[in-house]
Amino acid sequence: MLLRTASSFSLVNANANANADADHILPLINPSSAIRCYSHAKSFVPCATKGSNNRPLTGVVFEPFEEVKKELDLVPTLPEASLARQKYTNESEAVVNEQINVEYNVSYVYHAMFAYFDRDNVALKGLAKFFKESSEEEREHAEKLIEYQNKRGGKVKLQSIVMPLSEFDHEEKGDALYAMELALSLEKLTNEKLLNLHSVASKNNDVHLTDFIESEFLGEQKRTEVSMGPNLECRMYEAKYPEVDMAVMIQVKNIADMGAYVSLLEYNNIEGMILFSELSRRRIRSVSSLIKVGRIEPVVVLRVDKEKGYIDLSKRRVSEEDIQACEERYNKSKLVHSIMRHVAETLNIDLEDLYIHIAWPLYRKYGHAFEAFKIIVTDPDSVLNTLTREVKEVGPDGQEVTKVVRAVSEEVKDSLVKNIRRRMTPQPLKIRADIEMKCFQFDGVLHIKEAMRKAEAAGNDDCPVKIKLVAPPLYVLTTQTLDKEQGILVLNNAITACTRAIEQHKGKLVVKEGARAVSERDDKLLAEHMAKLRQDNEEVSGDEDSEEEEDTGMGEVDVDNGSGITE
Repeated sequence: MLLRTASSFSLVNANANANADADHILPLINPSSAIRCYSHAKSFVPCATKGSNNRPLTGVVFEPFEEVKKELDLVPTLPEASLARQKYTNESEAVVNEQINVEYNVSYVYHAMFAYFDRDNVALKGLAKFFKESSEEEREHAEKLIEYQNKRGGKVKLQSIVMPLSEFDHEEKGDALYAMELALSLEKLTNEKLLNLHSVASKNNDVHLTDFIESEFLGEQKRTEVSMGPNLECRMYEAKYPEVDMAVMIQVKNIADMGAYVSLLEYNNIEGMILFSELSRRRIRSVSSLIKVGRIEPVVVLRVDKEKGYIDLSKRRVSEEDIQACEERYNKSKLVHSIMRHVAETLNIDLEDLYIHIAWPLYRKYGHAFEAFKIIVTDPDSVLNTLTREVKEVGPDGQEVTKVVRAVSEEVKDSLVKNIRRRMTPQPLKIRADIEMKCFQFDGVLHIKEAMRKAEAAGNDDCPVKIKLVAPPLYVLTTQTLDKEQGILVLNNAITACTRAIEQHKGKLVVKEGARAVSERDDKLLAEHMAKLRQDNEEVSGDEDSEEEEDTGMGEVDVDNGSGITE
């Protein structure tokens, strides 16, 4: 910064005559010294000496740079204002103070939880340690914000702290679950306040505060929320590891030098390995043709080391029967898992707790939870009301008492039944067969209609049969049913009845495509085909005469004169 002070040297005109006397050299600035020039050949040498300041400064004005002027304008005039404050708005300062208060309040609540779980009659030392660490962490956050407030030139204004609860017991949820849910809600509140602070900083173009919140708080806050949130990962079965010689469903993750690393989809994606020697019974020419990353397929378990967590698998030893049984079991388990996970997400509860109290007991009782879920569709009380669990409580005398309560609360029951009915209510299947039917007798159309009535009469209330004309001689027979096998059987009986009826009148029926289940896409293609045939029939009509057709018949006949044909 250039200051308006006198220099310790005098500036002289460098273009002055070098031969002139030193006394005639004109100083530009000479408050305390002078620069004198002495001639040496054709050059001069300036030197600084303390000398006289005989002439006043004229014609030269020194001004500070414009940037320096702006900085000088920012220097506070009030003694209580901070010299370090720069582009730090009052709104940002107020929101930072509010966040400091939030952090201290949350820390105080966590400290109350620590004191509760550290009691001798509660004695949950793990939770006590967790909440003590959480309290210290929130207090550190408040102190970090205080330091930042001071660095930016703001004023820290602490507010009063709300007195927290001293008891965290809950009659239905228990103290541990209730405390964790409360802690999660506090973390979400803190995160919302941080996001508000971030938005205020962004609105005021405070890049420094925005970066501080992002780097020091938001990432850590989200990780804390996730750690406190419900666990949505769990294996499908009660056993942690599969049994030897059991077929399991895997997904290939990586192909290494000696084998392929896979994830066991039914066991919470624990890792297993398939050696290249276990890929095929034949000589391996190309590994990529036998196994690919991302592929899902059944394999058989060779060895399980439960202590180290190693699982060896084989692809070449799995039989066709094992493949079919594994795929059927996996599809059922995947549906059960999807329903349970959706309930856990909706109610914000731990997925493993749902499995422990609902799914795994149903696996033990019904062989597979899928079978129990099918009963729940029509009669949920007969399945869910029988599930119980043990809850340990401390009685008035301080003794621990074990109580047996229902495993499924009304809230969980309603959500579970709703999801099961939505996902597992059977949808009617559409069964269709395509036939060609012809009868060239004099009244063949009537015989065909009679055969169609015979076909529809073969249906019943559960599987009503309908027959439609697509385009002569093509007809389609359809039915809708919940039982695929029954629907195919009824449609085949209808074809048999129709064949007998038309053959009695020397007609012929040929099955183009047998009875089969069809999708909505097949129905759409059939409807488009029938619409196209109708359109073609309308465009080419044999009853309409061409306007350009010439009459080249017998000419005009004069009936009145009886003169025959006239030209």
